[in-house]
Amino acid sequence: MSDFANGKLGDTGNALSSFTQSFPLYGGVAFPVSLGRFYLSDEWAVTKNLKLTYGLRVEEDFNPTCIEKCFVLTNVPFDSPSYQGGVNVPYNTTLTKTSNLFYNSEGPIVQPRFGFAYKPPFGHNKTVIRGVSDCFPPITPTA
Repeated sequence: MSDFANGKLGDTGNALSSFTQSFPLYGGVAFPVSLGRFYLSDEWAVTKNLKLTYGLRVEEDFNPTCIEKCFVLTNVPFDSPSYQGGVNVPYNTTLTKTSNLFYNSEGPIVQPRFGFAYKPPFGHNKTVIRGVSDCFPPITPTA
């Protein structure tokens, strides 16, 4: 028990190893996550019974940055053929501190939209047939 209290592992004073407690370099860091969104839409009354709606949405999730280089990535992407790792490669040689969370940021995502509203000549102007087609990106950003 005295070895443990003195920071050593072992039962007779012959320490197998020693251990220390480390503290982070920064008490807290801030990194902005910027998002860009733009939407444009219009309607066109083709006839008194048919209205077309069309639009375009553009989204971009920018690569989060940290001035203090608080992100750690492998030197090259893990699935890259040039990645070297294994039992004989020291773990800290495969890692690097970086300011960006991802290796590359995905470019803008373009999402076209189209819809229609049609009032058939029957139904005493109470019937409307509507349809829409949208293209949505994945919910979470990927890099």
